[in-house]
Amino acid sequence: MRFSELLEPQKGSSVQDIQRLQQLARQRFPVVLHEHGLILRDPKERIPAHGNFVVIGVAAGYSNADLQFLDEIAAVLKQVRGDRIEIFDASTLKNMEEFEAFIPSIASVYQTPIVGFWVDGVLSERTTGKPARDFLRARYLKDS
Repeated sequence: MRFSELLEPQKGSSVQDIQRLQQLARQRFPVVLHEHGLILRDPKERIPAHGNFVVIGVAAGYSNADLQFLDEIAAVLKQVRGDRIEIFDASTLKNMEEFEAFIPSIASVYQTPIVGFWVDGVLSERTTGKPARDFLRARYLKDS
């Protein structure tokens, strides 16, 4: 299943149908991550002390753009060597403190995706929206 299929409405869908679709997208997101060989981030897990670590937050419950971006980059992410990459669903978060559990000292988040990049346990990059997409494209899609 493609990530973007999570939010594909049926023709003639009502508002209630769309709300149910969004709820199902949030529920199925971890399953689709697993199907693609990607890891769901648990904010209670420690940041690795060694190597490169990337956390990506997407709004799986409402952002087609984020899900299409994951479709574009997923195959590359699961083959990356040298970077540990974990992904979370930002659409389930209710306040900035919950964002902070995933990426400390992140400024107010107004757009997704959200990216945190650690080197040897030190957070060296945090960004959101288009700059986050640009960061990921430059790091992982530079040859495509």
